[in-house]
Amino acid sequence: MKRAVTVIWLSALMLLLAVSLSAFMNKVVGDITIYPNPMDKFCHISVTFSQIVPTVVTIQNHAGDVVKTLYSGQSMELLQFTWNRVCDDGSIAPKGKYSVTVCYEGRYTSTKKTLILK
Repeated sequence: MKRAVTVIWLSALMLLLAVSLSAFMNKVVGDITIYPNPMDKFCHISVTFSQIVPTVVTIQNHAGDVVKTLYSGQSMELLQFTWNRVCDDGSIAPKGKYSVTVCYEGRYTSTKKTLILK
């Protein structure tokens, strides 16, 4: 009985390792850069991709609410944006913590944090 449990446990561990390695090897989002960071009036955002995939790029506040959708469509090798703190509803984003969130293929997500000082 102990041997069967050990074999099952090791098999599950090997499967998890294989999936993790596969995800690492097939990294779609290369880099997310935000400049300046922290920001005041605006920031420039660049996202690089290793392949073309359906992509949504958003700005989220510290609570995880989407305040601005920057892009929705097929990615290119490089996407570049300038965010001037204007939210989707037309208001100006207040000072605080925000995240640039890149969701691709509807399930994988990469994030990078930024800070608005004033």
